Amino acid sequence: MKLRIIKPFVDKYTDEAYKAGQVVEFTKARAEEIIERVPDFVEKVVEKKPAAEKAEKKPAAKKAKKKEE
Repeated sequence: MKLRIIKPFVDKYTDEAYKAGQVVEFTKARAEEIIERVPDFVEKVVEKKPAAEKAEKKPAAKKAKKKEE
């Protein structure tokens, strides 16, 4: 799960320092723990999935009729 860092902090398990503005990938369990303990320091990053593009249907090309003489 990705979190956007709002306020700088140091991860208590890894001692890694995170700066405001960073987007960091955490395990779901760790992200939920951070959100629970310091909700003002992070926010969830919601990734938008691209909508399935609808194929445009084009009218079938008309065949030219050959004039018979």
